[in-house]
Amino acid sequence: MSEKETRLFVPSTDGVELEGRLITADGDKGAVICHPHPLYGGTMDNGVVLAARDVANDCGIQTLRFNFRGVGTSSGAFSGGEGEARDVIAATQYLRALEGISTVYVVAYSFGSWALLLAQQQALDVPEVVLIAPPVSFIDFSELSVTASRITVVFGEEDVYCREPDLDTWLSNQDTDQIEVQVTRLPGVDHFFTGADAPLKHAIKAFFAKAK
Repeated sequence: MSEKETRLFVPSTDGVELEGRLITADGDKGAVICHPHPLYGGTMDNGVVLAARDVANDCGIQTLRFNFRGVGTSSGAFSGGEGEARDVIAATQYLRALEGISTVYVVAYSFGSWALLLAQQQALDVPEVVLIAPPVSFIDFSELSVTASRITVVFGEEDVYCREPDLDTWLSNQDTDQIEVQVTRLPGVDHFFTGADAPLKHAIKAFFAKAK
């Protein structure tokens, strides 16, 4: 754990307490970072999550990463998506309530992207989001829509869980007249961004550089 991080617990629904790590900054913006699938070893200590945290912090943005219910020392148990969506809402509300925070973004990796989109169907209101390797070829995204005003998608061309044709099909069903969409395709990169830390960070930094 970074020496700058504060360990805390975020209250979610059903009495669940989410283990989290917070880094504060002087700026008025914050980012919630969501980790990959809990049933496949996903935690807030995942390398992609930590990369997103580091980039956000370097940009002067406060960060909250957290473990979904049933992961690490978070209470509760995996719920199949609905509970995890409520966890995203809880983490976002927690960060938004901190003194000095005016805007909260969400950066979500893999399963975390699905949970974020489910949360948006439950009226989560965040203006701009980053979906890293959304698993559109593994989980059904067909009924999920983006409600943010700007979406950045980062994926690797070798990602079998986020195949480009499936991603294109899903994005084609979004209301791109109302949503600004930026897609970054990383050549030769798999779902886990093996050996691709630098281009991944560059793509996330580009998102924050344009964030309003």
